[in-house]
Amino acid sequence: MIVSCLPFMNFAPDLVRSLMDRYLTALVPGGHLTFFGYLGTLSLRTLLARRAEAARYRAVAAVLAEFSARYGDVNGDSVVWRNLPPARVRHLRAPERCVYGTDSDSFGQ
Repeated sequence: MIVSCLPFMNFAPDLVRSLMDRYLTALVPGGHLTFFGYLGTLSLRTLLARRAEAARYRAVAAVLAEFSARYGDVNGDSVVWRNLPPARVRHLRAPERCVYGTDSDSFGQ
């Protein structure tokens, strides 16, 4: 299990993608990755930021959404309303690794 509290919105999209790839690679097959982001901050940041910064925020959000769509846990996300600001907690699962060459025709050869 990995619990990440990194402020992904402060990083470049390529760095976020690299970190997420490393997290998922470090986990055992089926391992659990949890991270969070604050609700409403993307909208607020893009509204108040310069055009290039707003584009970066949207690109980071897209990277995180891509990983959530691909590796999202069946239990889904949750929201911690008691947190200020409220936080969306995302739960991902590392993919199961395939074992090749173990079919009955080639087994033991």
